[in-house]
Amino acid sequence: MARLRTLPEALADAARGDAGYCFESAGVERWRSYAEVHAAAHGVARALAGRGLRRGDLVALVLPDGEQFLTALFGASVAGVIPASLYPPASTADLPRYIELIAGILNAAEARAVVTSRALAPSFEASRAMCPRLSLVLCREDLDGDAGEYAAAPALDDIAFVQFTSGSTSRPKGVALTHANVAANIAAFSGPDGVGARADDIAVSWLPLNHDMGLVGMAIGALYTARPCVLLPAQTFVKRPAEWLRALTRHRGTISFAPNFAYDLCVRRVKDLSGLDLSAW
Repeated sequence: MARLRTLPEALADAARGDAGYCFESAGVERWRSYAEVHAAAHGVARALAGRGLRRGDLVALVLPDGEQFLTALFGASVAGVIPASLYPPASTADLPRYIELIAGILNAAEARAVVTSRALAPSFEASRAMCPRLSLVLCREDLDGDAGEYAAAPALDDIAFVQFTSGSTSRPKGVALTHANVAANIAAFSGPDGVGARADDIAVSWLPLNHDMGLVGMAIGALYTARPCVLLPAQTFVKRPAEWLRALTRHRGTISFAPNFAYDLCVRRVKDLSGLDLSAW
């Protein structure tokens, strides 16, 4: 097995190559090399430390935008802060109910801060009355710090991030994953006994980044193996499942995962197959 690496180590290694993420939304592609993601993450790390967050503090990430989410996650990891990914609201139709549910998770996790979008920040500010330990509500847009390395070196046994269960059968429960847990998992499914990932593979995913397969299996898995990764919003797939197949065609995607319902949805709703070519997958 290859040497296990922490998330910041894997990010630094990937930044030496040419690959990166492609964030697709509303027909627009934003390519960010791993070098650019590395620089952004270190800027976030500086900003978090500058706001008084310290090693071991838990920071909840509630970010609908994939690029903002990943750079915040990596930045928190670089700073030694523990990021916890929480699902963003699907809409603002019942935002008070959503905030009430999230407040329970924030209290259970003893979150010190929330990093969210500018649009959601006022609602989380209002939630502080329900969350006595929550001292900071930060807008991701305000965390783009100065370029340059942030000196920190988390150990393999340190917590990389906390993931919460879906909550479909009970209140969501937090699961703490160490850097060693994450690295070993990726090595297992990316290696010869798994998908046998190569540097010339191209990953394509619409899976939510607050779920394990979307975050570890696709986004972070691509980073650890320094291969390109195309990320679509989950809502794009749910509304227009053909967009997943078109992205696989357009980028010649070779690696993509999905639960059974996704394939069933494609069979039922994708009628126009013209131009689709999944032969690289």
